[in-house]
Amino acid sequence: MDENEYLKNNLLEKVENEINQYEEYLKEQPANVILENSYQYTCKKEIVDYLNEKDYSNFELKQLIKVDNLLDDFYAEWLHSDGNLRESLEFVIDDEIDKIRDKAVERAKSKNQMEAR
Repeated sequence: MDENEYLKNNLLEKVENEINQYEEYLKEQPANVILENSYQYTCKKEIVDYLNEKDYSNFELKQLIKVDNLLDDFYAEWLHSDGNLRESLEFVIDDEIDKIRDKAVERAKSKNQMEAR
């Protein structure tokens, strides 16, 4: 295993530990606290998945490993970013509505053509 792989494994272990600790914390909370934190949990899981797929330089890995509560930092930045989950969801929902509408229009046209014959 080269140094980069070793460092990446350390980073991934670090963020896995962070998400596991957060998950254990949530499991001890009442249902309302769990629900209030479900968005944060989901985002942090997505961050872990992304970090797992990303390529890094050795320098980046060394710096990331040093940061305490890395997932909290990334999540806080995500909350203050221009793009957000809501915008992404709205785009997908609007696109899907368009597809459903267009299919219904096509079915209606086909039905009308069949009846006209």
